[in-house]
Amino acid sequence: MDQFSTVGFASLGLESRASIENPSVSLQDPDSFNELFGSEFGSDSGVKVTPQKSLSLAAVWQAVSMISGDLARLPLDVYRRTDDGEREVDKAHAAWRIVRKRPNDEQHAFKFWRTLFVHTLLWSNGWAWIVRDKSGQVESLIPLLPDRTSLYRDPKSRRLYVVTETQNLDGDPWIKPFPYADVIHISGISTQGTIGAEMVKHARQAWGLALARQKFESRFFKHGVRSGGILELPLGMTEQGQNNLSEGFKKTHEGEDGWFKTVILRDGAKFHQTSFNAKESQLTESSERSVREIARYFNLLPSRLGVEGSVSYNSSESDNQAYLDRTLAPWMSETTNECNAKLLSDQEQTNDSHYFEHNPAALLTMDQLKRYQAYAIGLRNRFMTPNIVCAKENMPKLPWGDEPLPIAGASAAGGADKGENNKPRGPADDAPPDETGEESERQHLMRRVLFRLTDQARRKASRGHRAWGEWFEGGAKTHRSEARDLLGDDELVTGVLTRLSEVNAAPVAELAARVEEICNQLERDA
Repeated sequence: MDQFSTVGFASLGLESRASIENPSVSLQDPDSFNELFGSEFGSDSGVKVTPQKSLSLAAVWQAVSMISGDLARLPLDVYRRTDDGEREVDKAHAAWRIVRKRPNDEQHAFKFWRTLFVHTLLWSNGWAWIVRDKSGQVESLIPLLPDRTSLYRDPKSRRLYVVTETQNLDGDPWIKPFPYADVIHISGISTQGTIGAEMVKHARQAWGLALARQKFESRFFKHGVRSGGILELPLGMTEQGQNNLSEGFKKTHEGEDGWFKTVILRDGAKFHQTSFNAKESQLTESSERSVREIARYFNLLPSRLGVEGSVSYNSSESDNQAYLDRTLAPWMSETTNECNAKLLSDQEQTNDSHYFEHNPAALLTMDQLKRYQAYAIGLRNRFMTPNIVCAKENMPKLPWGDEPLPIAGASAAGGADKGENNKPRGPADDAPPDETGEESERQHLMRRVLFRLTDQARRKASRGHRAWGEWFEGGAKTHRSEARDLLGDDELVTGVLTRLSEVNAAPVAELAARVEEICNQLERDA
């Protein structure tokens, strides 16, 4: 690897970004001059835009902080496919502890992944060196600085290397190459297919305008919210008089001490305003437009960055789902594909026995009522067990909760008040009904009426006392009609409403939970 010498680094066409004070920057390197003094990061507003400087924009800081934090807190697990077609988290896999708990000695998982995604969002490339033991197992992941790292393709072997610039023990520049297969590379959109196109360079015009506006506002308030202009002095005034008038005007007009003073112009002097004030400059409109532009670059809805009046969703669940699908999903897919390709063995990839996947449940957390409604659907359709629900709610297991709830054979309304039907029921309490007889068909129709009635009760209760009262006092006419058509009478509906009448005096804050509790009991007894 002698070709990766310090002198050869510039000849590789790689970027060596740093401040001019950094001794590792060669002043003989044209790329360094281009970055430090050239137009690579310059904008037409006259403001130089760099990844670090862009963080001084509140919207950029918020976007980077939000996206990197949310991606870092989504659990990333290694899953193993079992022989019976199921899957399970493989905690014994060498990579599981690395990606889930402790990537290296200095960073826990959240800090590591957040750092990597901050690099990715600002430089469009995040790099992490995969340290392996002698057997090839993953030992740790070490993040590499994105402004010191790039790709190099060996002209002879055509192999890709990740080349990073660091310092040796003596403090001298040192070039370290890694095979591309030994580096996790999270990249944004690319025009080359190998390295992400740096977003700050492409956004420098829009972000430069935002930085210029921010700088203008700061200076505008620094000068006491006063506009600049031309001081016209009368002809024939001596040079000393001109200087005295000019100095006196500056002292009174500019600076903090002159904010609330009245300026008096003597000897026929006049002041002509040459700059726009804040209103004429449309600073408020320009600020909002800049936030919208920044949101587009990060593929965010403007409402996520606090823009009022922008389109948002009626519920936090819908908003989070859209945010997950629109903004986070591409980064999640990029991450899992990199991990699948570089942290799994060739055999695991060939057999498709393992794979990485994020668990978005941490982002899509619902409120208590909606969680319980979702659990009720899962229990009712028998693809969840009581102990699965208990685990999700961090509750202790039930002795009988490892099996789906049975399909009961008793009427919900007729048996709801009987002690036998009110006790906790386990999987052995009932056997599936015989679906060949007339009684079985009637039970099926009764369950159909019951579940529609309880679902409607939940919806009305979730809307408050007024909606609940109007529905309850109306006697559930639609459900009574359905019951008469299917069952020949409406006794089932009467029985359910009798049970639900217990909540009519409940406080507003407890209404939905009380209705949910009764409906769940009725459905279990059905």
